[in-house]
Amino acid sequence: MKWTDAPDAVLDAVNTHLGPVSAADDITAGSRADLTTVVTTPAGRVFVKAVRGIDFRMRLLRNETLIGAATLPDLVPAVLAHVDLDDEDGTPWLVVMTEHVDGRPASLAPGSPDLDIVAGVLQDLAAVEAPPGVWSLARRWAATDWWQRCAEHSPGVVAGWDLDEMTRLSAPVPALADGDRLVHSDLHPDQILITAAGPRVIDWGYVSAGAGWVDTALITLRLIIAGHDPAAAEAWARGLPTGRDADPATLDAFAAYLGGWWTHLAATRPGVAAQSARNWAEWRHCQRTTVAAG
Repeated sequence: MKWTDAPDAVLDAVNTHLGPVSAADDITAGSRADLTTVVTTPAGRVFVKAVRGIDFRMRLLRNETLIGAATLPDLVPAVLAHVDLDDEDGTPWLVVMTEHVDGRPASLAPGSPDLDIVAGVLQDLAAVEAPPGVWSLARRWAATDWWQRCAEHSPGVVAGWDLDEMTRLSAPVPALADGDRLVHSDLHPDQILITAAGPRVIDWGYVSAGAGWVDTALITLRLIIAGHDPAAAEAWARGLPTGRDADPATLDAFAAYLGGWWTHLAATRPGVAAQSARNWAEWRHCQRTTVAAG
């Protein structure tokens, strides 16, 4: 939806909170929201998202209102306003207005100078207690039968895998991921923006309370996707306190869990790097087998 196509109630809410909007740069790709745009106001540019209807997308957007500058003032864009309203047809909308961040995605490529910046971001996140109202990661990740589900819809993809073993390895993940730390849980390069003033972390729809090692483990997989081999990616993560919090058994469980989960997602969500997730799970299996044989 374009700014000019949004209901009058949405336009009025934005103009009321931000002042008259003189221009809007609509973002039509990569967003779950009905309206995603950057508006120009008397105070500068502001990022606006709006979702129509009470559904999962609205919950994701509402989660973003729980995290703001008060949580990590130098890292998280400020939420300037958020409004619940009904449009002319009585349909509920949630409109969220946040500080606009002008930056570039972090590079996770081998040798990138951004890796030190990302390391600092991970430590900053894990040092913060999750605010009230966010999801429990243990509850979000309660399902652990992803490999069995994959066997039902994509048997060829998981042929040759010991599905019972992978399911057994995945089972402890909800308990291992439980905790009270602030967990973004969807970190990837596009969510970590490098600006002149330092890094900023955006898109907090999946924010959760969980264990401090989780975001670092997720970035470990992103490093593999970016070209690091699994050994180098894990070595990088072990250089961080949050990486050392995850022992080999925890990484075995998490790699197995992600391998199954992302393979399941890839069946319905093109672009998910399921092969990289399975490669990590396979590499950890080889490491585990080598240790056991030794």
